[in-house]
Amino acid sequence: MSRLSHSSSGVAGLGVRAPLFRVHAIFLLLWTMWLSGCVAPVAPGPRWLYYEEPVVSREPVAFLFGKGQPGEVLVPVRAFVFAVDTKRVVNGKERGNLPVPIRPGTRTISVEVNRGSAYSRVDLSLNAEAHKDYAIRFATDMVSGGGNSFCDFWIIDASTQVPVTKVQRGYVIR
Repeated sequence: MSRLSHSSSGVAGLGVRAPLFRVHAIFLLLWTMWLSGCVAPVAPGPRWLYYEEPVVSREPVAFLFGKGQPGEVLVPVRAFVFAVDTKRVVNGKERGNLPVPIRPGTRTISVEVNRGSAYSRVDLSLNAEAHKDYAIRFATDMVSGGGNSFCDFWIIDASTQVPVTKVQRGYVIR
Protein backbone atom coordinates (compact mmCIF):
# COMPACT_ATOMS: atom_id res chain seq x y z
CA MET A 1 0.00 0.00 0.00
CA SER A 2 1.14 3.49 -0.64
CA ARG A 3 1.62 6.13 2.03
CA LEU A 4 -1.30 8.16 0.74
CA SER A 5 -3.77 5.38 1.29
CA HIS A 6 -2.82 5.24 4.98
CA SER A 7 -3.31 8.98 5.44
CA SER A 8 -6.03 9.95 7.85
CA SER A 9 -6.43 13.39 6.31
CA GLY A 10 -8.72 12.41 3.49
CA VAL A 11 -7.09 14.99 1.17
CA ALA A 12 -4.24 13.16 -0.53
CA GLY A 13 -1.66 13.79 2.16
CA LEU A 14 -2.38 17.50 2.70
CA GLY A 15 -3.72 16.92 6.20
CA VAL A 16 -5.25 19.84 8.07
CA ARG A 17 -3.42 22.33 5.87
CA ALA A 18 -5.88 21.97 2.98
CA PRO A 19 -8.29 24.76 4.10
CA LEU A 20 -5.35 27.06 4.85
CA PHE A 21 -3.85 26.26 1.45
CA ARG A 22 -7.13 27.23 -0.26
CA VAL A 23 -7.25 30.55 1.63
CA HIS A 24 -3.69 31.34 0.57
CA ALA A 25 -4.42 30.38 -3.03
CA ILE A 26 -7.49 32.63 -3.16
CA PHE A 27 -5.58 35.49 -1.57
CA LEU A 28 -2.73 35.05 -4.06
CA LEU A 29 -5.18 35.01 -6.98
CA LEU A 30 -6.94 38.19 -5.83
CA TRP A 31 -3.63 39.93 -5.14
CA THR A 32 -2.34 39.00 -8.61
CA MET A 33 -5.53 40.31 -10.24
CA TRP A 34 -5.22 43.58 -8.33
CA LEU A 35 -1.60 44.04 -9.38
CA SER A 36 -2.29 43.17 -13.00
CA GLY A 37 -5.07 45.71 -13.32
CA CYS A 38 -7.97 43.28 -13.61
CA VAL A 39 -9.60 45.14 -10.76
CA ALA A 40 -9.53 48.68 -12.13
CA PRO A 41 -10.07 51.71 -9.88
CA VAL A 42 -13.55 53.10 -10.18
CA ALA A 43 -14.43 56.75 -9.79
CA PRO A 44 -16.45 57.24 -6.62
CA GLY A 45 -19.77 58.86 -7.38
CA PRO A 46 -21.66 59.65 -10.59
CA ARG A 47 -19.70 59.53 -13.87
CA TRP A 48 -20.90 63.00 -14.91
CA LEU A 49 -18.77 64.53 -12.14
CA TYR A 50 -15.56 63.20 -13.69
CA TYR A 51 -13.49 64.31 -16.66
CA GLU A 52 -13.86 62.05 -19.68
CA GLU A 53 -10.51 62.00 -21.41
CA PRO A 54 -10.52 62.30 -25.19
CA VAL A 55 -9.44 59.25 -27.17
CA VAL A 56 -5.95 60.18 -28.33
CA SER A 57 -6.05 58.02 -31.46
CA ARG A 58 -9.36 59.50 -32.69
CA GLU A 59 -9.07 63.23 -32.13
CA PRO A 60 -6.37 65.88 -31.89
CA VAL A 61 -5.39 66.57 -28.28
CA ALA A 62 -2.92 68.51 -26.18
CA PHE A 63 -1.15 67.00 -23.17
CA LEU A 64 -0.77 68.56 -19.75
CA PHE A 65 1.94 67.24 -17.42
CA GLY A 66 2.15 67.52 -13.64
CA LYS A 67 5.38 68.22 -11.77
CA GLY A 68 7.14 66.83 -8.74
CA GLN A 69 9.48 68.99 -6.66
CA PRO A 70 13.00 67.53 -6.61
CA GLY A 71 14.73 67.08 -3.27
CA GLU A 72 11.63 66.23 -1.26
CA VAL A 73 11.89 62.49 -0.69
CA LEU A 74 9.96 61.62 2.47
CA VAL A 75 6.95 63.85 1.83
CA PRO A 76 7.16 65.05 -1.78
CA VAL A 77 5.63 68.25 -3.06
CA ARG A 78 3.80 67.58 -6.31
CA ALA A 79 1.58 69.46 -8.71
CA PHE A 80 -1.11 67.71 -10.70
CA VAL A 81 -4.26 68.32 -12.74
CA PHE A 82 -7.16 68.17 -10.32
CA ALA A 83 -9.95 68.99 -12.80
CA VAL A 84 -10.60 70.05 -16.39
CA ASP A 85 -13.60 72.31 -17.02
CA THR A 86 -14.86 71.60 -13.47
CA LYS A 87 -14.80 67.82 -14.08
CA ARG A 88 -12.50 66.02 -11.66
CA VAL A 89 -9.66 63.94 -13.14
CA VAL A 90 -9.82 60.37 -11.81
CA ASN A 91 -6.61 59.49 -9.97
CA GLY A 92 -5.12 62.90 -10.76
CA LYS A 93 -2.81 62.83 -7.77
CA GLU A 94 -1.71 59.24 -8.35
CA ARG A 95 -0.78 59.95 -11.98
CA GLY A 96 2.28 61.88 -10.92
CA ASN A 97 3.99 63.21 -14.04
CA LEU A 98 1.87 61.21 -16.49
CA PRO A 99 0.08 63.50 -18.97
CA VAL A 100 -3.61 64.29 -19.02
CA PRO A 101 -4.96 64.56 -22.59
CA ILE A 102 -7.14 67.64 -23.12
CA ARG A 103 -9.21 68.82 -26.04
CA PRO A 104 -8.08 71.96 -27.89
CA GLY A 105 -9.75 75.25 -26.99
CA THR A 106 -10.08 77.40 -23.92
CA ARG A 107 -10.13 75.17 -20.87
CA THR A 108 -10.38 75.85 -17.15
CA ILE A 109 -7.68 73.74 -15.54
CA SER A 110 -7.82 73.22 -11.77
CA VAL A 111 -4.29 72.50 -10.58
CA GLU A 112 -3.31 71.40 -7.12
CA VAL A 113 -0.07 71.19 -5.20
CA ASN A 114 0.08 69.08 -2.09
CA ARG A 115 2.54 67.96 0.50
CA GLY A 116 1.17 65.54 3.05
CA SER A 117 -2.08 67.01 4.36
CA ALA A 118 -1.33 70.57 3.16
CA TYR A 119 -2.60 71.60 -0.27
CA SER A 120 -3.32 74.57 -2.49
CA ARG A 121 -5.60 74.65 -5.54
CA VAL A 122 -6.40 77.27 -8.18
CA ASP A 123 -8.13 77.50 -11.56
CA LEU A 124 -6.08 78.53 -14.59
CA SER A 125 -7.46 79.43 -18.01
CA LEU A 126 -5.55 77.65 -20.77
CA ASN A 127 -6.05 78.09 -24.50
CA ALA A 128 -4.89 74.61 -25.50
CA GLU A 129 -3.69 73.92 -29.02
CA ALA A 130 -3.77 70.46 -30.56
CA HIS A 131 -0.52 68.48 -30.67
CA LYS A 132 1.16 70.63 -28.00
CA ASP A 133 2.53 69.68 -24.61
CA TYR A 134 1.99 71.86 -21.56
CA ALA A 135 3.39 71.57 -18.06
CA ILE A 136 2.34 72.84 -14.65
CA ARG A 137 4.86 74.98 -12.80
CA PHE A 138 4.67 76.30 -9.26
CA ALA A 139 6.60 78.18 -6.58
CA THR A 140 5.76 77.66 -2.93
CA ASP A 141 6.99 77.93 0.64
CA MET A 142 5.41 74.52 1.32
CA VAL A 143 8.50 72.78 2.74
CA SER A 144 9.45 70.89 5.88
CA GLY A 145 9.18 73.31 8.78
CA GLY A 146 8.33 76.13 6.36
CA GLY A 147 5.65 78.75 6.40
CA ASN A 148 3.20 76.69 4.34
CA SER A 149 1.31 79.83 3.39
CA PHE A 150 1.18 80.24 -0.39
CA CYS A 151 1.66 78.61 -3.79
CA ASP A 152 1.96 80.39 -7.15
CA PHE A 153 0.82 78.40 -10.20
CA TRP A 154 1.23 78.80 -13.94
CA ILE A 155 1.31 76.62 -17.07
CA ILE A 156 4.09 76.67 -19.66
CA ASP A 157 4.45 75.47 -23.23
CA ALA A 158 6.72 72.46 -22.67
CA SER A 159 8.67 72.90 -25.91
CA THR A 160 9.51 76.60 -25.50
CA GLN A 161 9.35 76.86 -21.68
CA VAL A 162 7.30 80.07 -22.14
CA PRO A 163 4.36 80.69 -19.76
CA VAL A 164 0.97 80.45 -21.48
CA THR A 165 -1.15 81.42 -18.46
CA LYS A 166 -1.02 84.16 -15.85
CA VAL A 167 0.52 83.39 -12.49
CA GLN A 168 -2.26 82.63 -10.03
CA ARG A 169 -1.67 82.60 -6.26
CA GLY A 170 -3.31 80.03 -4.06
CA TYR A 171 -3.14 79.78 -0.31
CA VAL A 172 -2.18 76.65 1.56
CA ILE A 173 -4.89 74.82 3.46
CA ARG A 174 -4.09 72.27 6.14
